[in-house]
Amino acid sequence: MMLVRTLEEPSLAEPTLLEGLPGMGFVANIAVLHMIEQLRARKFAEILIPSQPAAKILEGHLQIPTVEMYHCHTAEGRDLILLYGNTQPPDAPSQYGLCSMVLNTARSLGCGFMICVGGVRGQRRGREVYCAATDAESLNKALGFGVKRIGGRIFGSTGILLGLARLWGIRGICLLAETATPDRPDVEAAKAVLRVIGAMLRTRIDLSGVEDVVETVRRRAIFG
Repeated sequence: MMLVRTLEEPSLAEPTLLEGLPGMGFVANIAVLHMIEQLRARKFAEILIPSQPAAKILEGHLQIPTVEMYHCHTAEGRDLILLYGNTQPPDAPSQYGLCSMVLNTARSLGCGFMICVGGVRGQRRGREVYCAATDAESLNKALGFGVKRIGGRIFGSTGILLGLARLWGIRGICLLAETATPDRPDVEAAKAVLRVIGAMLRTRIDLSGVEDVVETVRRRAIFG
């Protein structure tokens, strides 16, 4: 059973949800943590994942597997919900449980659109961004920003979150940046995704300093 700690209940206007859980190349982790720091987002909820057996000691402090939800209001007038975590659940039932909890929370805050982020194995770093979507309208919108259509499967919570979104009445897309370093943080792939996100949301995202969050991502990550 997952545990939720609510820190505040934000009042948002049609927010967009951005997912940033760890995965291939840590693309999502880097991109979303950079946005959290740059936009000065506020944490409003923590989801504890007891099914993940690992814990980690960082500078004498115990870190437990946690997924965090942040909110912010951009200078361009858009509300965002940002999902960040130091782990993913280790099995499919736990992944479905987490995704259901996140979608319930997002919908209760008026969310109707989401962007999932990740990496896809390739020979180049950050050169191409690929896309999948819940519906044709969202896919065509994404393709208009220069991304390419992708086939196959999307593993982990990222794919499950996108797959379940339609059941919650939330449209969404998944942006996957090509990475040649799936087991190590890929800053260039994260920047490629951030460029697309900024264009889609009509939100200025300063890419300077993206490298600064890599060490934080690396230190916080928990593996089972």
